[in-house]
Amino acid sequence: MTMIVQLIAPLAVGAILTAISSNSGKIAAHQLFYILAAVMLITNAFHIRKIKAVKPNEPKRISFAEMKTAAKRLAGNKKFIIFALVILFFHATWQIDWTLYFIGQANYMQMNELLLSFAPVGSMVAQLITLKFWSKLNTKRGVEFTLTFGIFGLTINTIAMMVGVSLPAPFGIIVFLTLHFIAMLTFANITLSLFQCLLKVVDEEYRSFSISIYTCLITLSNAVMPMIGVLMYRGFGGDLNGFRYAFMVVFSLRIVAGLLWMLRNKYAKRTENSNSV
Repeated sequence: MTMIVQLIAPLAVGAILTAISSNSGKIAAHQLFYILAAVMLITNAFHIRKIKAVKPNEPKRISFAEMKTAAKRLAGNKKFIIFALVILFFHATWQIDWTLYFIGQANYMQMNELLLSFAPVGSMVAQLITLKFWSKLNTKRGVEFTLTFGIFGLTINTIAMMVGVSLPAPFGIIVFLTLHFIAMLTFANITLSLFQCLLKVVDEEYRSFSISIYTCLITLSNAVMPMIGVLMYRGFGGDLNGFRYAFMVVFSLRIVAGLLWMLRNKYAKRTENSNSV
């Protein structure tokens, strides 16, 4: 049901915004959308509070001393540290072009709101049709192997953007959306595999603490990297050539992220084999 909503909502909102010609009307529509979203969130929260848990566990309270012990244990968990550093770098290369992506679509390819909605909808369709395939490959080859395709798959997004802004409309938009869809064919395995990879390297006793630290690092990266991407774009001149140069850098960084993940997997496998001997 969530995926169906993610297919319908962007198309509906994109069509409504495209039909509104004035900027003031588009702004008013955005404000209305957010008001409706706020009302729906409050309504959901009200109803969720009414749901009674079946045989709920007793709440576990963690003292400061236990947190200190968990932090020391985490700092000594070499598998987690290496995994977190590699995946944090991957997330940084993933997040760095989020604002640039919109700049490319809106400013250089002149995509209207309906066309803008095609990208997330195509992404969701690609994930829907490949979910079963990646799930089977996870079972057959392991989550670490499968995640490699997702990490390298995001490099196609950068190619999609560089080609899209370099071709005249409407060909640039068509090629961009096509390549973006191809890139998203690998994205479902990030959703399926990444968290499972994390669970394999965290300490069972302090799992919640380790996941919290990991989530904080990713969130901080998310807050910073899109701004760094824009600063890089401006540093290259803030024009179309600067935009291409910025995406060339992003492409290179994502290749490095994929290679680091492969090295990490090789190291983890070698360590596992040596420990089992």
